Order: sequence, then C-alpha cells, then structure tokens
Amino acid sequence: MIRFKQWLIRLPFVMLLAACMGWLGLILMYLDTPYFPAYDDFWTRYVAIASILIWGSLTYFLSKSRLQLWLLWGFLSPLLGCLLVAPPASYSFVVIKGYISFPIGVATGAMMWWVCNLFQGPTWAAESRIPRDK
Repeated sequence: MIRFKQWLIRLPFVMLLAACMGWLGLILMYLDTPYFPAYDDFWTRYVAIASILIWGSLTYFLSKSRLQLWLLWGFLSPLLGCLLVAPPASYSFVVIKGYISFPIGVATGAMMWWVCNLFQGPTWAAESRIPRDK
C-alpha cells in the first residue's frame, strides 16, 4: 500500500517529465525538416501519451531499482514508444534518428530515477517500518 501511495504522489511529476521529454525528443528529431511539432499537434499528443504510459508504469515497477536498470529502460524506451505510436514507420524513424532518440531516452531514465529517489526519503522509510500486530 505504501508503494502505491508513493507512486500516486510522484505520478504528476512523472507525467510532466515524460510528456516534456517526449516532446523534446520529437522536436530534436524533426530539426532538419520543415515540420515543427507544436504542443497541440496530434503526433505530439500521441507521443506524450505513449511516453506517459511507458514511464508511468515503469516508475511503479522500477521504483527501488538501481540507476543502471533505469538507464537500460531509458535506452529501450524509444523502441517501446514505437510499438505504441505507429510500429513500422516510427520504428524506422527512431532507428534512423537514434543519435537523438536513444540519448533522450537515457536522459529520461536518469531523471525518472532521480524523481523516484526524491520521494524515498526518511519519512517514507519510517512509515514502512511501522510494526504490524500479529
């Protein structure tokens, strides 16, 4: 129950960070084209929702994991996002623009690790050590 409470408290931060990093990755991948992904564009919303779904679920399951595991999932997150957005076309686009998408994913993983560790301070640890009646 305590793990779920922690997840609910950090979920708004995770959602905001995931959406912003998804938008930043989309902007950087489209820099050399005439298209600019505005924040109210369909694809920007679609990428933001996919990023929120991926990182929202990962922060629940990986909340007490080491940084290396977060970085690995960050590296894999653009490929997971491709499965949610438009598998054949987006997969080739993300692989071609891998010099942008994979570092953004790794940076997102590092920031999500920081957000999860931010809410695991002494108050959360003290609450989890409450003895239970037998």
